Amino acid sequence: KIRKVGDIMDELQRDLMQERWDLVEKYPEQLRSYVPVFTTYTDSAFPTESPTDWGLRVALRYEVGRFFASLERLKQASSRRALDE
Repeated sequence: KIRKVGDIMDELQRDLMQERWDLVEKYPEQLRSYVPVFTTYTDSAFPTESPTDWGLRVALRYEVGRFFASLERLKQASSRRALDE
């Protein structure tokens, strides 16, 4: 399921370049549904309390947070129909 995000991001890029705002508006919710998947993957792929696993979990959770914040920015930009946000 995680690999599907790459395909969705490719579609999003295409729709942004074509300024298909009617389609772009739907992506934040679709991509937001992957946040729990990323979190579950992070916890299951690096389950131990070893320094390596712990460090990887922290780093990946940080990136999940950045992904979530970026979806909010995408939502705002698509409502304004502004590519530069």
